[in-house]
Amino acid sequence: LDEFIYLENFDISFNNIVNLYPSIFKNAHKIKRFNAQSNKIKVINKELFSNMRFLEELNLESNHIEILSDNSFEELRRLKFLSLK
Repeated sequence: LDEFIYLENFDISFNNIVNLYPSIFKNAHKIKRFNAQSNKIKVINKELFSNMRFLEELNLESNHIEILSDNSFEELRRLKFLSLK
């Protein structure tokens, strides 16, 4: 989605989301804060956050994460806060 080009804060918390598809975020280069807490997300794959070069805060707490791919957060060099509780 081209609308994500200028987006810096992305909050989808408390929405019963089960899947996050990497293709949705392919243009989300400027996101700094991503909040997906309290959903039903089960899988975090490596490609999901790979384009988010400026991501500093990632909140995935209170989800149902069953699969966390190796190196899922490898590209997030500016990440300062990560919550997976």
